[in-house]
Amino acid sequence: MKCIHWLFISIVIYFIFIIGFTLHLPRITLHLPTLPHVIPKFEVSSASLYSLNINSSRISAEWDVTLNVLNPKYWLDVSYKVVSVGVHYNSKHAQDHLGAILLDSFFHGSNDNVTLGVRFNMTVHVDDKVATDIVVSRSRGRVKFGILLSLLVNYSDMFYFYRGRPLKVYCDPLYFVLSPRSPNWVLLHGLTCH
Repeated sequence: MKCIHWLFISIVIYFIFIIGFTLHLPRITLHLPTLPHVIPKFEVSSASLYSLNINSSRISAEWDVTLNVLNPKYWLDVSYKVVSVGVHYNSKHAQDHLGAILLDSFFHGSNDNVTLGVRFNMTVHVDDKVATDIVVSRSRGRVKFGILLSLLVNYSDMFYFYRGRPLKVYCDPLYFVLSPRSPNWVLLHGLTCH
């Protein structure tokens, strides 16, 4: 009688394993080979520049940027480490890296949206061409900057862990106009990064 009892339990466990494996097999075979190509979506939803001052070749400003990060996959968790947000200026006449800040690591559940607030002060000496270009743009009522995100991305789900994929995301161009009610500069419109 004990043998029949153990045989029945073994058959039930075997069928549970086979059914579970069969249900997850399409997920494993279809999704895992494409994991390195999964790129979360980044966008700048709002941004402000406070106290934008240009004195000779010295530029200073306080940045306040809101980033939205969307994980479009329902089956995949994403974690971000070594998150760097850099500001650059780039035009036909001049280009320069203006500064960067490191953010805390963060985690993204599957099919989830994360909002990041980035606020930092920037004071930097730049090339004369860059300073002149920004002064001319400011006098016309519109200045243009860009943001570069550098991240180390880890992907994981129930069956898979892909570690340490570097990712660079460009949010450019970001156009700022003078706010009608204050001396601050505000983002003209949101931007989906690439």
